[in-house]
Amino acid sequence: MKIILAETAGFCFGVNNAIRIAGETLVRGGTINTLGPLIHNDQVVNDLKEKGIGIISEISEVPEGSRVIIRAHGVAPGIYREAEERNIEIVDATCPYVKKIHKLVKKMHEDGYTIVIAGDRNHPEVIGINGWCGNSALIAGTPEEAETFAPVGGKCCLVAQTTMTRERFDGK
Repeated sequence: MKIILAETAGFCFGVNNAIRIAGETLVRGGTINTLGPLIHNDQVVNDLKEKGIGIISEISEVPEGSRVIIRAHGVAPGIYREAEERNIEIVDATCPYVKKIHKLVKKMHEDGYTIVIAGDRNHPEVIGINGWCGNSALIAGTPEEAETFAPVGGKCCLVAQTTMTRERFDGK
């Protein structure tokens, strides 16, 4: 049997980056948790658990003065503020592409644009993106849902969950 490995097999850049950052954080020692699973891959998450990286659901669960890894999906700005207030060291493994969306959404929201996010409203990445515009985004899971939106003031900024396929984004 001949096995052919696809050129695009494996994790995306953001996931590889998050795994690398988690490994580097482990070397530093101490108590380490991720805010939610680092990535959507049970094998990797279980491997990290075995190596000593725990998973917590809320920033309030992180002991004051300890360390937390922000997963590849990113988080809302309130998480960073709370961590700073509680002297929690943030190790930010947010995907650089997701961070770029955060910056864009923040700026466009400040400039008066209605933010529309194409994606799954319950996905951690979308929840995080929405936080960068004060949780005011219109979130469309389908093209039909997006058609019902009316941007306030006519100015609209559309961003998409990074894991959304091009076909789904195009409504196909």
